[in-house]
Amino acid sequence: MNPLQVSQINYYIEEHLRTDPVLRKIRVVGEMANLRQSSQWSFFHLKDEEAMLACVSFQSIEETLQEGNEYIVTGAVRYYSKRGTLRLHVESIEISKKEEREIQRNLQFEEMKKKGLFVNQRSLKKYPRVVGLITSKDGAAIDDVRRNMERRYPFVELVVVPVLVQGDQAAGAIQTAFRRIASHKLDCVILTRGGGDTSDLEVFDDIRVVQAVFDSKVPVIAAIGHEKDWTFAEFAADARASTPTGAAELAVPTISQIRQRLVEGQWKARIEITFRLKRIESQQSKFQRSIAREIEQRIGELELRFSKQHKRVFRESVNRLDTWNRILADSRETEVALVKRWEPFRFLLQDKKGQFVRNDQTVPAGVYQLHGSTTSQKILVEEEQGGNL
Repeated sequence: MNPLQVSQINYYIEEHLRTDPVLRKIRVVGEMANLRQSSQWSFFHLKDEEAMLACVSFQSIEETLQEGNEYIVTGAVRYYSKRGTLRLHVESIEISKKEEREIQRNLQFEEMKKKGLFVNQRSLKKYPRVVGLITSKDGAAIDDVRRNMERRYPFVELVVVPVLVQGDQAAGAIQTAFRRIASHKLDCVILTRGGGDTSDLEVFDDIRVVQAVFDSKVPVIAAIGHEKDWTFAEFAADARASTPTGAAELAVPTISQIRQRLVEGQWKARIEITFRLKRIESQQSKFQRSIAREIEQRIGELELRFSKQHKRVFRESVNRLDTWNRILADSRETEVALVKRWEPFRFLLQDKKGQFVRNDQTVPAGVYQLHGSTTSQKILVEEEQGGNL
């Protein structure tokens, strides 16, 4: 077989694609990427998870194109033999219904976010007593939740309110279920369904359901059944699980977890008590040192005051002693002077019995012998003189 030239094979491919009835006009859906655009032409790629297709348009496109959005492109497949490239020659382009729904959904999300419906901070109780369950009566979610709760934490009571979880009446039914279940003294509420198609989850984006979740007086666990797709009700809830089983695991602990929490609590309590005791000892030591310093300071102040007072008293005592010594010395001098002055006039009287009496004392009447410094004579003391000489 003789080899073909490049131009020959490319021309053959071009003619074959041009005459193919399927490729003359096709509709292709995909995500837009690598967009380059001017007023006269547009180049981009459509892609899915496995492949990419080059597209070109040589006419103005009214649709505002944006990378990442999903579009439906109508056109014909063309092969350019000179360059050996294949492109989809675009005749028209429109945004896909899925993308339209996504754009609308994003607008709704931003509106709910501005209203503050996604800021719940209610904490789940560690040991709940009563748990509410809002779900379909025909699904397996009720059995899954009940079975897992009985296995993990058999002390809890489960209150079930069956509702529609898809269809036009489902949003109102769920809203009513939240009002009904609020009459029970619940610790939390599980809102769940057992999976389903993405379109079946639209009810959980409804503003009535989101508002009911937000207005709940107790924490809400949302388990809608999809791992990747989040509904608005899940954003408004306080916790999220991908399955009803996961919701039950979030709502109640296991016996082993309770034991572990008790052990951890005991360990933390022991550490806290030890820390507090050390802190008390440290504060007590600081207090004792402070008291000791204050006592030493007071003693020093008292010693200083006592020393000053002692010195003052000592000085006053010395001054008084000096004063009394001077007075005593003056008295002695006066006494000596008086004795010297009185000495010539001193004499004694001696009665008949030989008793002596000083002349400056009162003596009875009688005859006495006078003894003086120079004389020795008798003297008569008369009655009428009153006993005075």
